[in-house]
Amino acid sequence: MARELHKRGIYFRRLRQKPRLTAEDVKERMAFAEKYRSKSKVWWLARLHMVIDLKNFHVYLTGKTRSHAAMREVRGAYRKRGQGLDHGYTTVSKVLRHNTGAKSVMIAAGVGKGKTLLWHAVETQWSGSAASDLYRGPILKVLKSSYPDKRSYTILEDNDPTGFRSKAGLLAKEDVKISVFRIPRRSPDLNVCDYALWKAVVRKMRSEESTWPKNYKETREEYIARLSKAAKSLSTQFINDSIGDMKRRCQRLFEAKGGLFEEGGRGKK
Repeated sequence: MARELHKRGIYFRRLRQKPRLTAEDVKERMAFAEKYRSKSKVWWLARLHMVIDLKNFHVYLTGKTRSHAAMREVRGAYRKRGQGLDHGYTTVSKVLRHNTGAKSVMIAAGVGKGKTLLWHAVETQWSGSAASDLYRGPILKVLKSSYPDKRSYTILEDNDPTGFRSKAGLLAKEDVKISVFRIPRRSPDLNVCDYALWKAVVRKMRSEESTWPKNYKETREEYIARLSKAAKSLSTQFINDSIGDMKRRCQRLFEAKGGLFEEGGRGKK
C-alpha cells in the first residue's frame, strides 16, 4: 500500500499545528506583511534586541516516558507535498494527556544577538505579577549585559493577555524602558521562539535521549538543566538565520494574503 501511495507522491507527514484564524486576524496579518515585507535580514537583526516567549515543557525522566516523547514526534497523515495547509492536514495544539510522573516546567526564553540570551524557569503561576517580575528581573538583566550601551530596548513578544499585556506587565515594561514590537494575534509563525527555538531544543533533547539505556533515570533538576544546555548550545548562525527569516516569512504572508503560509525553506538575504 505504501509503495502505491508513494507512486502518487503521497507520503506520511506530520500534522501541522496551526491556529484557527478569524477574518480580522487575516486582515491584521496582511497589514503587517505589507508594512514589513521589504525589510532585510540585517534590519530585523538590528531592530530586535530580543524575541521572547513562554513554553510549558513536559518533563520526561524515565525510559518509558522518553519513549512516549519520541512517539509524539511522528504523528501525521498521508498527503502530497504542498497539501500541508489544506483542510484535514492541520491540527490545533492539544494538551498532553499522558502523565509523565513529573511536574512540567514553564520556560521564559529570549533570543537575540546570535544567542539564547534568556532561559528562565518560571516556577510560580503565570500572571501579571509574574510577568512584571520577569521584565524587571531576568529580562532586564540580560538586556543590560548584552547591550551595555543601550538605555532602552525593543523586544518582540506575542499578545498574551495574562502576563505580557496585563496591566502589571505593561507598567513594568514602561518602567524599565522596554518597548514591544507588535505582531498580529494568533501568529506563532512570526515569533522565532515558536517557529524555530522550541523545535530545535526538543530535537536536541530527543536526539540525546535516543542513545540512553531504558533504565536510565534523571531528576527533574537534571532535566531542566539539560533543557537550558540544549538551548544555549544553539549556534549563532542558527539564531541569526532564524530571526532574519522574518524577511522571507513576511513575503510569504503577503503572498498568502494574510492567511496561513508554507514555512519551509530559508531566505539568504
